[in-house]
Amino acid sequence: MNYDSYRGIKITKRVDNRYQARFTINGKRKSIYANTKKECYEKLKSFLSTKKIKIEKKLTFYEYWEFWYKNYKEPFIQEGTLKNYRSVFKNQIKPNFEDKDIKKVTALDLNLLLKKLPNSRMKEYASQYLVEVFKQAYKDKKIPFDIWEDIRKYHHKRTEGTALTIEQREILLEKAEQIKHGAIFKFYLFTGARPAEGLRITPKDIEETLIHIPGTKTENSDRYIPKFSQVEELLKNIDLTHQTIFNISETTLKRERLELCELCGFKFKTKDLRTTFATMCAEKGIAPRIIAKWLGHTTTTTTNKYYIKVLDNYEKEQIKLIDTNFDTTKRD
Repeated sequence: MNYDSYRGIKITKRVDNRYQARFTINGKRKSIYANTKKECYEKLKSFLSTKKIKIEKKLTFYEYWEFWYKNYKEPFIQEGTLKNYRSVFKNQIKPNFEDKDIKKVTALDLNLLLKKLPNSRMKEYASQYLVEVFKQAYKDKKIPFDIWEDIRKYHHKRTEGTALTIEQREILLEKAEQIKHGAIFKFYLFTGARPAEGLRITPKDIEETLIHIPGTKTENSDRYIPKFSQVEELLKNIDLTHQTIFNISETTLKRERLELCELCGFKFKTKDLRTTFATMCAEKGIAPRIIAKWLGHTTTTTTNKYYIKVLDNYEKEQIKLIDTNFDTTKRD
């Protein structure tokens, strides 16, 4: 018979060669000691069988994370963001943090965990999620202290997107005809959809004059944009019998992008086509607030800072003044 545990309570050997079983009942710690493991087992069994005691189950950090995710995130957040929560927990937090009683987790433990993560983007995501988890755990009275205030906050510095030049756009449109899924790159160029959004477009999202973009970030990112003539033209050759209109995986998209880069003779990222769309809109004089709406931005701040790569009319006029009046060859 195995005497290692009883009802989930482990029996361990002490340094003095005696055996002990330690557990919590009604918020108080209890210990049972014996000279042999079997004797300790029997004493523990006898103690629990003669008293109507509800044993307080230890709640681990991993267990509370799953509870928090299921109850506070899953019902309210879109799948694209939920995927990021799952990925960060599985690939960043779990490999770098040993599960333990959530009451014993300290801010120092969490800051050391964050320090191990590979880059600033992962540190930002993980620190944000950990703050959310432990703030809620305190509200739920699962931890005695508000340790989230001492968790270090990381901020990933976003890089500005790169817009394709007019010449590069023409080359891309031509070379896209030579690869199997070239239509999706044209779609990104003429809609400004995020990479994940383009993969999720279904036949039901295509309406007579509009296209529904199933946003992958916030509620505001779920939006409708005009079905521009270029998009309408490319959709004529799309088989709309599949679940998604492009019927392509994330892995295939990456592989075909690399193939298209080689054909074009220049490198680009899929998200650069989103930046290019914003830039093309600005070049045609579309108002920033409309561009922001089509991109799924709440304000024009992000649109202007990271996506529009074109000089406005005022800047162009100022450049003309320099070109015509600033002659360094003349002296007073």
